[in-house]
Amino acid sequence: MQSNPDFCHITVDKSSKNALVWHDANWTFGTEAHQHTKGQLIYVERGFQYLYTPNRSYLLPQNHCAWIPSNCSHHSRSPKEKVFLRTIFFEVNDPRDFYKELQLFPASQLLKEMILFTERYSCLTTADPVETAFLQGMLLSLPDMIPTTVPLSIPLSQQVKLTEVVQHLFDHMAQSINFKDLAIQHGFSIRTLERNFQEELGLTPTAYLQLIRMIKAMELLTDGHDNITEVAYSVGYNSLPTFSKTFKMLFGKSPKYYAYPNI
Repeated sequence: MQSNPDFCHITVDKSSKNALVWHDANWTFGTEAHQHTKGQLIYVERGFQYLYTPNRSYLLPQNHCAWIPSNCSHHSRSPKEKVFLRTIFFEVNDPRDFYKELQLFPASQLLKEMILFTERYSCLTTADPVETAFLQGMLLSLPDMIPTTVPLSIPLSQQVKLTEVVQHLFDHMAQSINFKDLAIQHGFSIRTLERNFQEELGLTPTAYLQLIRMIKAMELLTDGHDNITEVAYSVGYNSLPTFSKTFKMLFGKSPKYYAYPNI
């Protein structure tokens, strides 16, 4: 078998293979939303990236995976110069619910080893029976290898006025937020603002702010910021115990787990 250096330029959906592997140590992110008829498994070996769908944004940190279902419109970006992604595209005929939703999850040791093993198949454009069998077994076993998903997604608003409030929260998350003043500033009463948040985003304004702060903290920790106190302050927490407790409550692990992954 010979690998094809022009694989990156091949349209995934034009391939007759049931699964295609693409590992890239210096992933180049496009800006256009796109979709594939194949499902997509992404593993971030180094760096991090953001995934966007029309209604949500997702942080995909190092040593985590994303499953993007067939025909899901998405695009991605990363402020990091170099992001090492390992990606496998699968033809999916399995009716289980797992394959129908975009979800993020930490890579178990077994899944990670299987993904690393597929490097030998990266950018191969012709079918190989051993590759086909291995990848099919991996696809069918995928739901059983995911112990838990992680809440690394942020719902996005489609209302212009509410989008302005949301953007204010993103831009000022390190500061103390007075939601009553913020509501008046953007033409809402506090009750109307709270109702709109609940109806469109499924969260209270306070819970939404907490979520974006925690996801930003995850980004900073994944990016190599091992000073947890500085990370806490940068996302608006003056109390390290409160920050750590909130982080662990949301993600199931303490900030130290991500700040010092090799310990």
